[in-house]
Amino acid sequence: MRHTRSRQHGATLIIAMIILLVLTMLGVTALNTSTLEEKMSSNSQEVARAFQAGEAGIDVAFTDPNAFNLNAPVAGKSAVYGPYAAGANYTVTFIRATNPPVGSLYSATSFSAFHFNILSDAASRVTDPGGGVALTLEDDAARITLDGGVYQIGPKL
Repeated sequence: MRHTRSRQHGATLIIAMIILLVLTMLGVTALNTSTLEEKMSSNSQEVARAFQAGEAGIDVAFTDPNAFNLNAPVAGKSAVYGPYAAGANYTVTFIRATNPPVGSLYSATSFSAFHFNILSDAASRVTDPGGGVALTLEDDAARITLDGGVYQIGPKL
């Protein structure tokens, strides 16, 4: 009986070491997974910040009294200051004049629909050089370009 016990003396240690190795591998895998998920959520947040900055650029273009110019494209910027300096450069370009849409109650003999294109190039991190100079979009930031059209009814030229 004593001889059998001495042969089994190291089996517990080996089994414990195997279980410890498996648990260590599970822990390392969980750590890698959580790190990857953190990076993915950070990227999603950066993309959302860039999209919001692009939308803000379009909003600022609508509030700019000089943006809708028939003679030349108008450029501007929209910077969001705070812990994250996101922002956008926008350009408003006149495309063409057409008759007002049917059903708009504007006479085609007296009014025109002036079509414009608004382009907003945004990033989740920008540098503002100041003055009328366009924002510098950081290379390693999330970037997005929003392109939209709008028309404005005005007197026929």
